[in-house]
Amino acid sequence: MSQRIKHHLLQRPIPNFAYPTVTLFSILLLSQVGNATAGRYPVEIAQQVETTSPKANTPAVEQAIAQYRQLYTQAEQLKAQGTVESWRQGIARYEQALSISRREDIRKSYPREARYLEAGTLVNIGTVYRNIYNSQKNLNDNQKALEYYKQALPIWRKFQYPSEEGQTHFHLASTYLNLGNNLASLNHYKRALSFFTAEKDKKMRALILQSIGQVYHIYRDLKQASNYYNQALQIQQQIGDYSGQQVTNCLLRSMEQPKGAYECVRQALQVK
Repeated sequence: MSQRIKHHLLQRPIPNFAYPTVTLFSILLLSQVGNATAGRYPVEIAQQVETTSPKANTPAVEQAIAQYRQLYTQAEQLKAQGTVESWRQGIARYEQALSISRREDIRKSYPREARYLEAGTLVNIGTVYRNIYNSQKNLNDNQKALEYYKQALPIWRKFQYPSEEGQTHFHLASTYLNLGNNLASLNHYKRALSFFTAEKDKKMRALILQSIGQVYHIYRDLKQASNYYNQALQIQQQIGDYSGQQVTNCLLRSMEQPKGAYECVRQALQVK
């Protein structure tokens, strides 16, 4: 396939037939991404600042950090409820926590920790907007997710958090794919891949390789899709990721027989 044809295909919107499997699979990938930017770590850092930092906090800073931790925990609990209403309520809590992380007195006392709290909260807000999009298919929510992920990215880069930066590229790639911006999606997936080269990163690397394969698969570059799927499968076999292997095998089979791919992937997600 020529580069011109590839470019043309990648610029096209995602065809309707591709949406069910793409949506299901993107949810799988996002659910398995490490929690460093979308889970408990920001609140743990806030707790550490509260209890173990050698710096002498003012009462105002102590109170603000405690309030951040409370709001962030409430937001996580609302997110876990899994409804659009609870997600939107969670966003409001995250936004309040975000404002606290940006306070000048906190940044002055904890210049590095405060920026981690800020970036981690931004990514969480983006992820909740993606959850809402996956439920309601309103592109405005997907666009909101992009905006928050983009704000987090330069913070991770400036303060040298490579794993978090790589994960945020992954989130951006999945979000661009929903918007039909396939070149941007592929670019961010490949940038994410460059951050996960260590032995401990193999599962994440396999997930990214699967994602890149999906982009090529959707646009019928089956040679490239097969190449990336097989790279992912090799890693999954090495690390004993049986569920991941099942999903990849479903995708490989679907290149020849698309019928039943959705159900195959759905069942594979249930494998432990």
